[in-house]
Amino acid sequence: MVHYGQPSTCEHVQKRANYKSDRVESITLGKISGRQIIIYDKREEVLAKRSFQWFQIWNIDRHDPTQTIHLVELRAGKNELKKFKITTFEDFLTRIGDLFAKTVHVVRYVSPQENDMNISRRTSHPVWLHVVEHVHSQFLDYRSGFEPEDFLEVIRDEKAMEYMQQIKGLSAGLAVCCGIENEDIPEAISEVIHNSLQTAISSNDNKFSKTYTRAKDRLHFISPK
Repeated sequence: MVHYGQPSTCEHVQKRANYKSDRVESITLGKISGRQIIIYDKREEVLAKRSFQWFQIWNIDRHDPTQTIHLVELRAGKNELKKFKITTFEDFLTRIGDLFAKTVHVVRYVSPQENDMNISRRTSHPVWLHVVEHVHSQFLDYRSGFEPEDFLEVIRDEKAMEYMQQIKGLSAGLAVCCGIENEDIPEAISEVIHNSLQTAISSNDNKFSKTYTRAKDRLHFISPK
């Protein structure tokens, strides 16, 4: 059974399973444009393609159905790459390990436990522990410690600074229009802006509320969660 998300917050994700008779041949989580994980029976695929040389490489008996090989693929589409700011080959070499480490952190393949229906409390399956260990050891040279939240925080700070610069410039012009002297600006302009905002917020036409909603929709991708 696959558990997607942390115990406190599970994400909704597209799931698909392929069956042959009563056997599950593959499990797919997520969409190809974003984060996607596929677990499938490599033995069945090799048999279907008659690539029997693989059984010699694996050193298993192809006539024994109990000896299986399962492949776990971690995939990242354009949307997931964008989250980790991976747009060039150099970015890929620097941060693909961060992306895969995040993937195996939020998704787990857990061991079945009949007496506990709470999936979040179940232990990770040995296969998944091997996947996690492999990702952390083999992709160590391709990690920078980058988290998507770090990138969004930078953008958020830059946008806030941009708005603040606009407020400063507009406040200077407003002070002149209101006849406020330079030495009186700190106190007087604050009162003028406060009163204006209070009137706008309290107005029955809800214009300020609508403006706020439009801004929130426009900046939703950088809003603090």
